[in-house]
Amino acid sequence: MTNESSRKKINEIGLLYTLGVLLTILGHSHPNDWSTFPSQPIDFIYSFHMPLFFCISGYLFAKSRSLEKNGFLKWIGDKSKRLLIPYFVISAISFIPKTLIEKGSLTSIGLNELLQCFFAPRNNIWGHFWFLPVIFILYLVFGLWKSFFYNSVKYKKSAAVGMLAVTLVLHFMKTDIEWLGISDLCKFAVYFAIGFSVCEVIKVKKLRKAGLIASTLVLVFVSVILFLKFRHNAPVMFIESLLMLVVCLFLSQLLAEKNFKYVNFLNENVFTFYIWSWPFQAVAEKVLTIFSAEWYVYTIVMFFIGAAAPCLIILAYKKLKFINRNFINYLLGFRVVK
Repeated sequence: MTNESSRKKINEIGLLYTLGVLLTILGHSHPNDWSTFPSQPIDFIYSFHMPLFFCISGYLFAKSRSLEKNGFLKWIGDKSKRLLIPYFVISAISFIPKTLIEKGSLTSIGLNELLQCFFAPRNNIWGHFWFLPVIFILYLVFGLWKSFFYNSVKYKKSAAVGMLAVTLVLHFMKTDIEWLGISDLCKFAVYFAIGFSVCEVIKVKKLRKAGLIASTLVLVFVSVILFLKFRHNAPVMFIESLLMLVVCLFLSQLLAEKNFKYVNFLNENVFTFYIWSWPFQAVAEKVLTIFSAEWYVYTIVMFFIGAAAPCLIILAYKKLKFINRNFINYLLGFRVVK
């Protein structure tokens, strides 16, 4: 791969991350009462924005050689620090104040509720935190599979397709087990496997600019129609999510030759944006509720807060070098370079 093509590929990944984070922030920019605003656009975003993150993770997992270089134990240890330190520490710090704000007291909180906050990710004190332990467990499972099976087999493409088939079956298994994120693991593992398989099996061919634009418009149109007509049909919605993932890929290819300063900044700090956007948006949501704001005011203000607050955290932390420590880096979502 030439330097030029390598740069474009890096830009594409950065644009996909940027798109995913902005969709996440936008998807959180609404009142808690879903009856007070048109929720279909948010539901449409939800149909593919988290699958996008899992696909990117699976692709980068396949492309990276850090597992082979560092060994499984060190590799998964680094993943645990990056993903689980913010999950457990931020949850523990915010558990009491957030519970008091939302429920007014701690009298209704028992051991089961406390355990669910940490070990049933969907019931965490911060709703979006479910992603952290779920992606960690996927790294754990796929890391073991890659280390002790995939790297030793002769027909790697067949092994990748086989794993994709297994995760596809899991995707359509109906389970409501929330402990350890089992239901989300079953739902999203297929997207991680898709990202892995795209890297290992499929060579993505680039269309010409006119073809990319036309294909993007057609796929968006078809996806919206499918969503509006079949939003409660699981197989159709899975197809719709795949179409929108292709749309995201096409958009990243269209913009890969451009150099967007904010995109580069967001890509370098994508984890910080993901972790810290929603806590600040939650505060904004509470304030807007007090003033009985209209739903579109929620959207504008919460999106701005969700995008701006992590920027301020990043810029302030870089200025305050005397507090720069690995533990704080993990807590704020910064990548620790060793």
